[in-house]
This record gives sequence, structure tokens and C-alpha cells, in this order.
Amino acid sequence: MKKVLLSLFFLSVSSYLFGEAPVWYAPGDKLTVLAPSGLNLREKADINGKLVIKVPYGGKLTVLKDAAKPVVFSFDNIDGHWVYADYAGKKGYIFDGYLSTLPAPEVSEDSQYPLLDYLYSVSESSGDPEQDGEGGEGSMTSIEKYSFDNKCTAEISVTDYWTDDPDYIREVYTFPMMTRVEDAFILLKAFGYFSGDPKFVFPTQSISPKENKLKFEIQKSANVLTMYNDDIFIQITADKNGVTLDIRNQ
Repeated sequence: MKKVLLSLFFLSVSSYLFGEAPVWYAPGDKLTVLAPSGLNLREKADINGKLVIKVPYGGKLTVLKDAAKPVVFSFDNIDGHWVYADYAGKKGYIFDGYLSTLPAPEVSEDSQYPLLDYLYSVSESSGDPEQDGEGGEGSMTSIEKYSFDNKCTAEISVTDYWTDDPDYIREVYTFPMMTRVEDAFILLKAFGYFSGDPKFVFPTQSISPKENKLKFEIQKSANVLTMYNDDIFIQITADKNGVTLDIRNQ
């Protein structure tokens, strides 16, 4: 087992450095479908392979041992592989780009901080949040820092202005189990952050607001994706320690 984990570690690091989609799972791992419309499990590692079953959003699979080398595949601008897996006793190949070690979010419109509530639902907290504050000219900022047993963290800053201006809210989350910018993008999509355009796919290059229905100014580099419009700012950054997600209201 140690040899398998060590091999996966070096494969992930080399893939991160050279920009290839990493294989971040091992036989026996439990993965969840985060594609809103579900994913197809096929007999062969091929888009034309015979359909075995359609796995719905939130469906849980078990990775199986496969002697064959992972077959590269891309969908919705997300690079990945066909992974051999079991779903409800049925075996076949499924695209790993929309799979996650995290469970599928159950979105509530009543939640002020849905990502924070989500972290509380998937892991025990490591204690009460740390609280801090700082004052500025005509404003006061309160800061709360959260840590969880699964090593995720959250920091929420709320700036209250002494005028009629709305509060400025910034949320920063870290996900050490993620390896790519795409992982956080898919999670945000599951939360409905891009519901204004159901066909909005992962950006592979910088795009102007005129080129997408969400009116995002999009800046894309190898391991950073920044998207913002008049209402929201989103930045996703990936490095060897995981993925950081920075969300701010505008």
C-alpha cells in the first residue's frame, strides 16, 4: 500500500509540474459524481463504448484495479482519464474529471455561506473559530478563521461600513485534497455559482465579458483562474499544497 501511495504522490507531483491531468486516486477509493447531469459508465474506455448505466449526480463509485494504462479524455474543457470503477454492482469506465473524493453538495438557498456549511457537513471542525477584527477609516472588519479535521480551512471577513454601502464579504477556502483548478471550478458549478449560464464550461484561456453570458472578465494562467463581474470576484489557485478558493462580493 505504501508503494502505491508513493507512486501516486510522484505521479501527482510530476503531473502538476508538467501540466498533465493527474491520476489522484487508487483502487478502493470511493469517489462521487459532481456532474450536474450525471456521468455515463461504459464498457470500454471510449466515448463510443456501450453504455452500462448512467450514474446520477451524487452517485458513489469504487475505483477498481485496472491493468491497462489510464486512457486520456477531455470533456467540457476538463482534462482527465477513463477510470475503471464499480457503481451499484455494475463495472465499467467513467470519466474522472467530474469525480471527487468530496460528497456532492446539497445546496440551500437559506445559507449565507454555503461553502462553509458544506465543510461542516463533510468534516468535524478542529475547534471554535478564531476571531479577530480591525478598524479602518469609516469601517470595521470582523474576521473568523475555521479549521477542519480533513485539513480544509475557511476564513470569512466581513467589512461593515459606517455609511449605507453594503457589507463587503470575502471568503477564502483551502482544499488540500484537491490537485487542480478544475476541481474547485466543478465544486462551484455544483453549488450553482454559474447558474446564469448552464452551458458555461471551464475556461481554458482569458475571455472578455462580451464573450460569455455571465459577463465575467476571465483571466487564465497555468494554475490560476480569476473571474469577476459587477457582482462577484472568484479566484482559484492551485499549487503543491492543494487548491485555494477566494470569493468576494463586488
